[in-house]
Amino acid sequence: MAIGIFVAKETILSCPKCSTIHPSLDLRRLAPERCRFGYDVMEYVGRAMFLEYHCDADIVKELKARNIQISVREIAFLGRKFISYLALAHREAHDRLRQSMVKRGGYILHLDGTCDGDSPHLVSGLDGLSKLVLNNIKVPSEKSEFLIPFLEGIKRDFGVPLALVHDMGRGIQKAVDKVFPGIPDYICHFHFLRDIGKDLLESDYGMLRTCLKNNRIRSLLRQRARALRDNVALDSAAIAELTVSLESGTIALKTVQRMPALVAFVMIQWILDAHHESGGYGFPFDRPHLVFCQRLKIAMTLLGQIKDRHLIEGNLAGSIKIIAPLARLYDFLAEILRNKHIHKAVKALEERTVVFDALRDAMRIALPETQAGLNDEGEDIDMKTIEQGLTEFKARIQSEHFLFDRSHYIGLLGQLNNYWSKLLASPITIPTPTGQMTVVPQRTNNDMERLFRSIKRGHRKKTGTSQMSRALRTLLADTPLVKNLSNAEYVTIILDGHANLADRFADIDVKLARQKLAEGKTTPERLPAQLVRLLRRKQITSEIVKMFSGKAA
Repeated sequence: MAIGIFVAKETILSCPKCSTIHPSLDLRRLAPERCRFGYDVMEYVGRAMFLEYHCDADIVKELKARNIQISVREIAFLGRKFISYLALAHREAHDRLRQSMVKRGGYILHLDGTCDGDSPHLVSGLDGLSKLVLNNIKVPSEKSEFLIPFLEGIKRDFGVPLALVHDMGRGIQKAVDKVFPGIPDYICHFHFLRDIGKDLLESDYGMLRTCLKNNRIRSLLRQRARALRDNVALDSAAIAELTVSLESGTIALKTVQRMPALVAFVMIQWILDAHHESGGYGFPFDRPHLVFCQRLKIAMTLLGQIKDRHLIEGNLAGSIKIIAPLARLYDFLAEILRNKHIHKAVKALEERTVVFDALRDAMRIALPETQAGLNDEGEDIDMKTIEQGLTEFKARIQSEHFLFDRSHYIGLLGQLNNYWSKLLASPITIPTPTGQMTVVPQRTNNDMERLFRSIKRGHRKKTGTSQMSRALRTLLADTPLVKNLSNAEYVTIILDGHANLADRFADIDVKLARQKLAEGKTTPERLPAQLVRLLRRKQITSEIVKMFSGKAA
């Protein structure tokens, strides 16, 4: 990076007694053996690619401005080399990282995985106290047989955790029970609520979504809005007149002719704006399709009241003609809501969301009035209060005075009973070099979720697409380690006295780096290339039949 392209003349010495080869140590600290680009270029590419999310073509331009001529393909290769070297530096720092954890009293292991479509699962383990990524693996699925070796590796490198936090996956639970028996083990409250909500609401919500799509409800509303907009002077003066009328509760005589059409337009836009009522949690916490239908009902009721009042009282001059836009909109909404499938789904969802939101309130997390979205870690509240809230919630559902059919909630009660102890994490008192310390495990796996969201967000920023399936196939398993580079203590530990990562990478055995890079070229479920070529033979089926029809040679 300092001088750009240069030609090195290297004198290699050989010991006449033992035939040991001695290359130039100075040159080896600039670039790996038989490589054209230096460690500092590799570090620059890695940081630009994984921390700043620059696309490969932009990195080529940036390096060209620094007198480094490089191709887009080489950028991608250097990015993979950066991850491989970082992973080796991380592995060589395990002892120092473990000592750092001991000073804090230990670590709390958070486990989670992500995938997209039929891609392999990227599973990571993170320390909830230091927020450091400890280890990663790519596996075909989150079955216990793949996760047990992964957890045993974390146990070997970092010791036994103080506690574990993870989702309700059976594979993870089975692996945890095998590798860490007797260790306090907790379920992420957000994952628990999300799974409960999907069980309660997903069937009816899917029916509602399908009905709205098949009947083109939103499209038809937008068509009406466009037709109204052509007849409405939607300018600042018209909006100001509407605002004055809303605040005063009366319509000025000069605006009486155009106000109904404007109000009809506004009502449609209000219905279509239902998704802005969401809190950013995703389904089942946010139910935009249900809110959309509820706004349909509210709008229809209000329009019906306006229509009836003016037909009976005749408050507006030429009332029937003037309120015609509102009357037509009322008839349209009434027709939509007469759809028996929509009516049935809305009724069921309105009943069950009352119960689900009561559970959210009892657990004091992902509440409708909060705006934290997916970063919500729940209220800072003691477990005794949450336990009391859950106890009262269970008693309410089991009560004879419960308004709804209890049969729908048997599964919910079963899940609560099954995970009761894993939901109520007690504070852990641990000895440290400076005395005893009390640690409260996080109620959520949000640190893990943020990690995976940042990877996906970076992918979208670089590629412009949200599809991660192909990226997860080619992504090196240790890529999440780059998030640790924002932690100053971690950087100090892995540098181990070196000035920067480029200098640290120069101390790593190039053979180990190449081996690490080669390991990342395969994905867990990828078939050998020879077999893929065999599968694509045009006559393979007839050849198989022929193979078995003859005698064994």
